Amino acid sequence: MPPPQLSPAIRTISNVRLHSHSPDPTTYDLTFSNEQTLSSIAPHTDTNTSPNKSSPPLALPALTHPHIHLDKAYIHNSTTIHPQTGSFQEALTLTTQAKATFTEADLHRRGEWLLSESILNGVTALRAFIEIDNTVHHKCLTTAIHLKHSWRNHCHIQLVAFAQDPLFSGPNGQVNRDLMNSAFTDHGAHIDVLGVTPYVESDLESAKKNIQWAITTAWQLGKHLDFHLDYHLDPTKGALVWYVLQCLRDVGWVKARTTKRVMLGHCTRFTLFGGDEWERLKLEIGAGEDALQ
Repeated sequence: MPPPQLSPAIRTISNVRLHSHSPDPTTYDLTFSNEQTLSSIAPHTDTNTSPNKSSPPLALPALTHPHIHLDKAYIHNSTTIHPQTGSFQEALTLTTQAKATFTEADLHRRGEWLLSESILNGVTALRAFIEIDNTVHHKCLTTAIHLKHSWRNHCHIQLVAFAQDPLFSGPNGQVNRDLMNSAFTDHGAHIDVLGVTPYVESDLESAKKNIQWAITTAWQLGKHLDFHLDYHLDPTKGALVWYVLQCLRDVGWVKARTTKRVMLGHCTRFTLFGGDEWERLKLEIGAGEDALQ
């Protein structure tokens, strides 16, 4: 089944309200250029044929998906996935099983559905995570690159080469790391972000190696960096964010030296922080030109 069809590009939005504290604000007409950028904002001339005459709607910026897994969209519909415990480990296992059945045609179809549905709901920019490991190799990545190119006139897709699986522990750690490195060697021009998941490593030392490798590699390649980090609620288990900040400071990842940003995702362990830890986090991130990015 083909994805939903997109409507023709909108050139004008008439008689809409912009952000205002006025109880009776002026309404405006918005005009867009061929490059799909806002080219003019002009006061609306009220006429009997004005759209939205009785209740002018509020115009808001388009939406953004800051974290979405393009290659895993709609796999919950698979007839081979039957969760029993709902645990995180079960999710990883079942996802690995599902990935073993991925084909390029399947990835392309599900990816188009996700992009179509996103755009139809007002999303125009996405940070899309693409898994790279010993199961799928670069299959998901090459399909995502094709989607990024073919949908470039409809939305901006920021691709994350993402290591969901361990890079420094387990039977496939070295293979997974080699696949990540070769992804940037072969397709680096199309990849915007490096993403890793330190908490899937088997021990603390391996998790720290994961963090060090990710920061060093992203810094050398000039890529943004996105961590799945501290995804637990164990008060006896320390947060890895302190080690991340230390490593970022060690390489000089500060505002004065780079425009590339570091994102920390999930981080449920932060909900157990007290006032002192939040204050420490603020101080270690810093401010001004010396602030970590």
